[in-house]
Amino acid sequence: MVPYEFRPNQVFDSKKHILDVIAMQYLEQATSDVHHLVPVDVIADGNCLYHSIVLLMNNPAVTWSELRVRTVIELITNETYYSNTYSHCVGPFDIAIQAMCRKSTFSELYEIAALCNLLKCNIRSIYPKIDLRDHTAIVNNTFMPLPPTVANCEITILWSHTLNENEVRIKNNSTWSPNHFVPLMSRLIQHERDNNNQLASVLATPEKKTFKNNAAIQIRIPEFQSSPSRRLRSEINIDTDSSQSIMSDTMLHDQNDKEGQRQIRLENKRERVRSSRLNATEEERQNRLDADKRRTQSRRKNEPEEHRLNRLEQQRKRSQANREKKKNEKRMSENISTQQQTTQMQSAGAEEVTLQDGINISHSISNANILPNIRNATSSWPEPISRDSKEGCLKKFLYRMSMSALAETTCAVCNIRSPMQKSKSVPVTKITSIELLKVSDETNALIMGSQSTNLQYINEDTVTTVNTAGIQTTDHAQ
Repeated sequence: MVPYEFRPNQVFDSKKHILDVIAMQYLEQATSDVHHLVPVDVIADGNCLYHSIVLLMNNPAVTWSELRVRTVIELITNETYYSNTYSHCVGPFDIAIQAMCRKSTFSELYEIAALCNLLKCNIRSIYPKIDLRDHTAIVNNTFMPLPPTVANCEITILWSHTLNENEVRIKNNSTWSPNHFVPLMSRLIQHERDNNNQLASVLATPEKKTFKNNAAIQIRIPEFQSSPSRRLRSEINIDTDSSQSIMSDTMLHDQNDKEGQRQIRLENKRERVRSSRLNATEEERQNRLDADKRRTQSRRKNEPEEHRLNRLEQQRKRSQANREKKKNEKRMSENISTQQQTTQMQSAGAEEVTLQDGINISHSISNANILPNIRNATSSWPEPISRDSKEGCLKKFLYRMSMSALAETTCAVCNIRSPMQKSKSVPVTKITSIELLKVSDETNALIMGSQSTNLQYINEDTVTTVNTAGIQTTDHAQ
């Protein structure tokens, strides 16, 4: 393979490049000597490190996939060096190589160190001062190609994230870790402003106070026409100020457009991830969960003790809040069920019941003293059941289970058993059309043919009991 001739373009151009607003927030938390640089937006698809190099190269013939393949070849060629140098802070070399061979895999220190030798340039790695760990000093470093290769330039790469810090901590259990790379470029406007300041300092005319007889006097300064050179410089300053205001307005407009494009890009990315997870097979899903589990274990293994305690404390707070929420929901459901029971008891108050002494009264009368107690009890629920309610329920139970309430008799008309309380005794002398109760000749013949016992005849003096549905007899004559 033909080696690259890397001549990076490191000047920010608002017409070609877009400012990364979120990366700018992380840049402010980095070391102060890079605050003057501008983070440039690149595609956040897992190949962001290679997209950053392609943007700096400004060569359309070079693609990110080619850079990934060349990086893997460089790492495998010098496996011993990279494994001995970076495996203690990045992880096993063979696992990292397997991950690099898959596209859209986030890069680490292995790739940055390999790109130094591949591009023959120094790469300065900038890591924000967030959740400092043991390997942060290694990440915040300038990586150089292996001797005897001599670097011909230097570029700057920032470890960033596609979301702001608060959103990341909410999703990752109060921990922050980068998932994005952006290139840092110098400002073109800054150089022009410095030149203008130098020009203004040269053109400034010194002034001197004049005193006469130890008293300050006012001197009239004659007005002269400006020289052509001064007019030229003034016009240059005016043009420069107007161009700076125009460029600042352009940058502000670009930032607004950039924020809108970022939101659209994030929404499209979420939709793609959601669609890919829905269409993923069980094996792909298991691989993704295993990779997430390994990353979480690796992150927690390198997590400081203070951050671990903070994470556990927040987990406990969330668990306690969830428990309180469940308790409140349960309490509300119990109150609703209690109100429903009270309403049902009030609606059933109009049903009539028969007491043991035979006097009929309604529930509204019998519960006149009980319902106020129930209402008072539900107002400060839960409370123990009152003694009056218990005694009332016990009396009703004893009455309804007594022999007098459970006694039954047979109806003389329909020949079925019915409760005795609902039956009525009627003397035979008061029964009209008594002849209808006599046994017919056909019935007598049927009885005599089917039974061997004596025939039973109805006596005129027999006393019968009649219920609401018909007549019931209590004594029979044989």
